[in-house]
Amino acid sequence: MVISSAILNFTYTIKSTPTPLKDLPYINIYSSYVEDPEWSNRQTLMTSLSTNSQSFEFTTGHYFPFHNPTAIVSGINALANKIKSNPAQFWGTALF
Repeated sequence: MVISSAILNFTYTIKSTPTPLKDLPYINIYSSYVEDPEWSNRQTLMTSLSTNSQSFEFTTGHYFPFHNPTAIVSGINALANKIKSNPAQFWGTALF
């Protein structure tokens, strides 16, 4: 698990609500790993931390930005569109 997902998992664990990130716009793009079947489950869990989120799974190598830069750009565009069309209303109000 990378550090950012560890922090998100910690945030999820210490909160009593199932969506500690409230309605924060969040896009999770990730590569599928056959060697670790729990990887996709962790990605789905991270996506569930916000009510305003989506996840996209791609088949690519370890160096995601080099092997599939289009997916990275698509993820950034999806996040920009999500922020524009459905910005967070509750983010920042008593997050912790």
